[in-house]
Amino acid sequence: MVWGVLREQLSSEPLPLTWNAVPFHPIGSSVDSNRPVRQREVKVGAQWLERLLGLFPRSKPIAIGRTASIAMTSIGVQHAPIRHPSHGGFRDFQSGIEAHSGATRVLRH
Repeated sequence: MVWGVLREQLSSEPLPLTWNAVPFHPIGSSVDSNRPVRQREVKVGAQWLERLLGLFPRSKPIAIGRTASIAMTSIGVQHAPIRHPSHGGFRDFQSGIEAHSGATRVLRH
């Protein structure tokens, strides 16, 4: 879903770098389920995010979803928040990406 919108909206640009706010997606009671991320996991992920963002000082970060936005805020990074496409947010996500075409990196959770 995410990559389809990125390819469509950014077809004349190189695809952006994406990075999950929590690099290792938490699983629930089985490998086919997931659970909400814990605050501690966002904090650990933010440390890696800060290092990654340091490699691209002139880019314009976009946070896809609340978790990504919280992670960026926690390390003092100004960013454009966009609705995550899951749970009925696809159209808002799609219009958010369209509004921010030209961004040089996208972070998603």
